[in-house]
Amino acid sequence: MNEAQAVANKASLWKCFKGARLRDRGYLLIASWFFCGLLPGAPGTFGTMGAVIPAVLLGRLPFVYRVLAVGGIIIFAVFCSSRASTVLGDEDPPGIVIDEVAGYLIATIAIPVSFGSLALAFVFFRAFDILKPYPICQLER
Repeated sequence: MNEAQAVANKASLWKCFKGARLRDRGYLLIASWFFCGLLPGAPGTFGTMGAVIPAVLLGRLPFVYRVLAVGGIIIFAVFCSSRASTVLGDEDPPGIVIDEVAGYLIATIAIPVSFGSLALAFVFFRAFDILKPYPICQLER
């Protein structure tokens, strides 16, 4: 996708948000992770950045509660992104970044919360998300 298409898709998401029913606005707000997906340049990276604070907060919980919380977030993310895709009429809109949030939370679920560990998880998660090495590319299908 070129830069012009990305800008058009983000404008479309914002236009849909302004004209949507209140419930659909909620889906779009959550699926774009509070509009992180609308920031210019790299929406997936901004969405992942938006997941750092939840990762820190979840890192304070006992492991079993962390797993339950992330599981709930994944279910909620699937639901919200599905509804947002329907509202937008696009199967994989670039501004929908809740999948990056859920993925980063999975990547950080079992590591200690420190600047270094969260930064390393961020770099590896983004690299794997962008490059999609085997078998990750197979899972995406």
